[in-house]
Amino acid sequence: MTTAGSESQLAPDPGVQLSGITKSFPGCSVLRDVSLTADRGEVLWIRGASGAGKSTLLGIIGLLIRPDAGQVWLAGQRADLRSNPHAARLRARLLGFVFQHHHLLSALTAQENVLIAGHGARQSIRNRAADLLEEFAVADRGDARAEELSGGERQRVGLARALINDPPVVLADEPISGLDETAARKVLDTFSSVARSGRTVVIASHDAAVGRVADRVAYLDAGRLTTSAEEVR
Repeated sequence: MTTAGSESQLAPDPGVQLSGITKSFPGCSVLRDVSLTADRGEVLWIRGASGAGKSTLLGIIGLLIRPDAGQVWLAGQRADLRSNPHAARLRARLLGFVFQHHHLLSALTAQENVLIAGHGARQSIRNRAADLLEEFAVADRGDARAEELSGGERQRVGLARALINDPPVVLADEPISGLDETAARKVLDTFSSVARSGRTVVIASHDAAVGRVADRVAYLDAGRLTTSAEEVR
């Protein structure tokens, strides 16, 4: 865990850096002075029970929720001071999201769900989508509609979608919830592969299975880190 009192103490390295993050909603204090780092090439597991503040913390890292106080750095850029239009552009360039319920469009094919998130030259995006579906072992399901895919296949297609714009940071919120053991293992192995490619992967989950691929774990309890982020393996 990295703490800092000023911007100059926060090294502008790729990955995620948080310092002194505080967030409250009406009548509820959700996060209290949370500071941590997630480095390039590693999987950081934010662990905690339901209601501990994991999803809110992930939303702040993902520029979906603005903190009341503290600093957010992404890939070396100060992000928490951005206006909403700037935050949207920063999300598109630096972040990939994998959701608990995948949020694929059921009427579209697996390939179309990946393509719809892509930015850039059409042929380049098509080639990138094909490569990702192949890498995540769902290329043979590219023409299947999302509603025809298994839960594990949907999550791997969701991860391909998250990576279509080659973001340096990938965020996942309870990505193996509801999956059987075999499907969960495949999804987690995919996250490990993504980190080895040089990206930063942050997984918020209460599921102990994430420990198999996590490099470090940060324990969140009632909005506070109860320990510094520590090595798992």
